[in-house]
Amino acid sequence: MFFKKCNKVSVLIHNVKTTGISNIQAAHLVHVQGQGTLAARSFCPTACDGDSRVLSQITLNNIPLAQLNSPLTPTGSGLLATGYGLANANCQEIMEIQKRMNEPFVSLEESIEVLTPLLTLLHSGLYIIADVLCYPTDGNGNFFWNVPNELQVSPAAMETYYSENMRECVCMSPVFLYPTQDTDCYNEDRVNHYKDVLKSNVARPRAVVLGFNQAIGFLLDGHHKATASFLLKKPLECIAIIPPSGYRLKTKLRTARPSSVYFSQVKIPVTDIPRKFRNSVFKQFQNSTRFEISSGTINHRNWEDCYRVRGKFPCIVEYAEGVAAGISPHVPVSDEQIEACFADPTEEGEARMAALLSVLHGQDDPRVIPVAIKCAKITSSFPLQHKAYEILSEKKGDPDVERLFIEYLVKCSDATDPVFQLMQTYWD
Repeated sequence: MFFKKCNKVSVLIHNVKTTGISNIQAAHLVHVQGQGTLAARSFCPTACDGDSRVLSQITLNNIPLAQLNSPLTPTGSGLLATGYGLANANCQEIMEIQKRMNEPFVSLEESIEVLTPLLTLLHSGLYIIADVLCYPTDGNGNFFWNVPNELQVSPAAMETYYSENMRECVCMSPVFLYPTQDTDCYNEDRVNHYKDVLKSNVARPRAVVLGFNQAIGFLLDGHHKATASFLLKKPLECIAIIPPSGYRLKTKLRTARPSSVYFSQVKIPVTDIPRKFRNSVFKQFQNSTRFEISSGTINHRNWEDCYRVRGKFPCIVEYAEGVAAGISPHVPVSDEQIEACFADPTEEGEARMAALLSVLHGQDDPRVIPVAIKCAKITSSFPLQHKAYEILSEKKGDPDVERLFIEYLVKCSDATDPVFQLMQTYWD
């Protein structure tokens, strides 16, 4: 354990354990002595009017940057609406960090030092600062910046995903992105610049994301980096600021005491936190006074076709199923993993194979076609079979795929068959 004073940001624990969290590359626990001008506030109107939802806003200098209307159940999808744009928040601290965040990445420690002016805008308390990989989409493959201004269901605005196949809950940390900057700021030259940077071998600069205990992360800096990342069909490296999401109590001698603090997927034992900082986290769980959500207007651009085509990124279900199955989308799949999945005929084994197929597809692995063809012939599992045909339907012109499709069409006489419908566009 280390303790380092960095102005008003204290690094309490270096290299927090993040085993099993596929998109976190490194993480530190910090204590911030903050102003509270960059805040995530929530209001539960249940007691007032019987509603069963939670209203939330991320605000900067009292200007909403993003707005949520979420169900009380953590596994339900929330509704997202844009705020009023970073420019309207008139935040000098954001401008101060931008130039240095555009420089090549050195280390998480240096990034924390660079981000200190921004971090001290947060409410005082504990936060995880992590080097993470995020997808520049909304959690359903769509370009992250092309979002409706009004409230709309967002598949990635959920706290927990429950995998029925794996019988496991997956707590979410920021992995998909949501904009906070007005589309008037879009600059094609900046996008092209970052495309060159992201294709190079230099240490790539990071974007900055604020988490809110969900799969969606709110982009505070790096909209052009994320745009370039979408066009290149690559995940984006980000520095994520993750607030506490809850804690676990342990009862001893009829007294309940906190034993662990959760920062989305990251779990930290209370005993690992220096004693003088242990109580600060509980002050962060405070409900706000009542407020209303009104849609912002940050997206008023007619985006080009290249931004309207879904990129080859996992959707929230594919990502979460992969996490539940213990398969990282960022690590190459081994032959042994493939063989182990085929050797397991259980529902869990087939669910793991479906998750593995999605990863092979996302990584453009040449083994995806023979593996998918083998999966397509496993007629005992419709979900796995459908996933295989869904992936193969994109492999136009491959003779083995064409032969498989013709065989299926010859045998199928049901026009409502979902696989049959998938094939209708294959030869278009």
